[in-house]
Amino acid sequence: MNSKVSFRGPFEQQECQVPSRNGLSRSKAPGGSFWNTARLLYEGAFGSTSAIDKSAALASSPDEATLKSFLDACPPVRAYVYALELTLYDRSLRPLKAPSYKAGRNDQMMAVFLPYCDLFLTNDGGQEKSLREAALRAGVPVEVRSYNDFLCKLDHNCLIQSIVRELKRCEGAQRQRIR
Repeated sequence: MNSKVSFRGPFEQQECQVPSRNGLSRSKAPGGSFWNTARLLYEGAFGSTSAIDKSAALASSPDEATLKSFLDACPPVRAYVYALELTLYDRSLRPLKAPSYKAGRNDQMMAVFLPYCDLFLTNDGGQEKSLREAALRAGVPVEVRSYNDFLCKLDHNCLIQSIVRELKRCEGAQRQRIR
């Protein structure tokens, strides 16, 4: 099977050129990369190469119903699967002019902590963008923010400065659209 064909479904492009949120129903198509990623993680934990139980052995590879139950019961793994899928999209299918989710492997591994937080702070813009998207897709209710933004909200003067900067940025973007 051509991996690009089976993978493209989860992240079909809309006119805004970011992975579509409504394309998730297709991402979980039978045999799609979402389920293959979940299966690899499941088999790694509970299969013949289990790090948890050396005597464990799966009689067969888990079906998608088993994987769905597992992901529903284990939000950290669900968030991690979505983070890995986003990385696959970003590194192999994202059009060159589409926004990038530049987060490294270790950055994406932090997705397992998202279900345990109300607020996740990072000083890495790529990680912030990636984990925010992974949390949204995985249905994890966490706010992912930059450390500087967090500090800024604590300081009233900084908040005013950031609002002014954002207004100027939007004004500049509006001028470019008019041209």
